[in-house]
Amino acid sequence: MKNIFLKLLVIIFLINPLNSFSQNNDNAAVAGAVVAAGIIAALSVENAKESFELRATEWILNNTSMTKFNVQTIAFSGVKMKDMSYASVIPFRVYEYDIINKSNGEYEFEILKRYVLLAYGYPGFVNENGVNYKKVYWELIDKDMWFKRLEAYVKSSSNPTIDVVEALENGYVVNKGVTNKRQNMHVKSNDLAIRFYDIDEDSYIVSDYSDDMFRIVYNENSLGLFNKVTGMLVQIRRRTILDISKYLSRSPK
Repeated sequence: MKNIFLKLLVIIFLINPLNSFSQNNDNAAVAGAVVAAGIIAALSVENAKESFELRATEWILNNTSMTKFNVQTIAFSGVKMKDMSYASVIPFRVYEYDIINKSNGEYEFEILKRYVLLAYGYPGFVNENGVNYKKVYWELIDKDMWFKRLEAYVKSSSNPTIDVVEALENGYVVNKGVTNKRQNMHVKSNDLAIRFYDIDEDSYIVSDYSDDMFRIVYNENSLGLFNKVTGMLVQIRRRTILDISKYLSRSPK
């Protein structure tokens, strides 16, 4: 909430000087309106982010037995409200931890397991009134489930000549394929162990993989998840795929 108050102060200090010194300057008035509109839009995204983090916390409390956990969004930077109005996947880093109390009165934190909580927002979940959570489906996945889906995604989107599981353990999924190696968590997208099919943005390939909820769909720009219950397709951007993979690949510590 502190960020919201700071941004409100910025609005006050930006708009008032413009009105004071440029009462007869239409260009300055327009500039002030543009600045205000941009900041208000940023506030809307900030409000949505805080709202989603609260709902994510409530979902974990209602649907898991975790008693010590941390949750925060992964991919909210650069998001625009209009981009969220149709369909989106909002991922959250989640880890369960314990507190180890020592005999000398000190203590330390121990991460037990990492998860990603995915919020699937279907058409109309964001409107002028805010977020309609009745149109949001939640799913908590671990590393095994995530990489099982990535394996199916890679197999359907390429003609691999090497073991896909091993390739995913050693590299990352990027725009053109799977990288050859991880270099201290950095990605070299020009060094590919597996190269994806070169298809256009209007083409799709459906994987043989299917679990209780989803089918995997390959597209030029994203990983598609077709929900068999709702009949809706959501797409995860490659940047988000990379962020999730990096997070889940980290050691427990």
